[in-house]
Amino acid sequence: MDTRKLTQLANRFERKLSLAQHTGDEQPKSQQTLQPGEIENILKAANLRPTPEILAPYLNAAHVPETMSIEIGIKVDPHDTVGFATIPLHAALVALLNRTYATKMSAALKASGKAPAETMFVTFAKF
Repeated sequence: MDTRKLTQLANRFERKLSLAQHTGDEQPKSQQTLQPGEIENILKAANLRPTPEILAPYLNAAHVPETMSIEIGIKVDPHDTVGFATIPLHAALVALLNRTYATKMSAALKASGKAPAETMFVTFAKF
């Protein structure tokens, strides 16, 4: 082989090594995970964490019987999508709370740059 061919091969090999090292140096960003306490703190800071006093009128608006014991909270998935949930399920109350708070809560959690590793439930109140 002549020197010109060897030089071309060396340059080509050098470029391939350079590209391989460049892509190898890039570490995927590690997802910072949220814990239930952090979710509550983010929502409190954004003034979006409903207290039992704030939630009580929604119980009346959704026609929840006064004799019914109910737990209200949110489900947060790894994409920071928020949805209200009740135990036992009360569809009218869930729909009302989702319309009122869910979109704003999702936006606040996404703005934090963190997400839970898996879907979690955070309780807000028990009546």
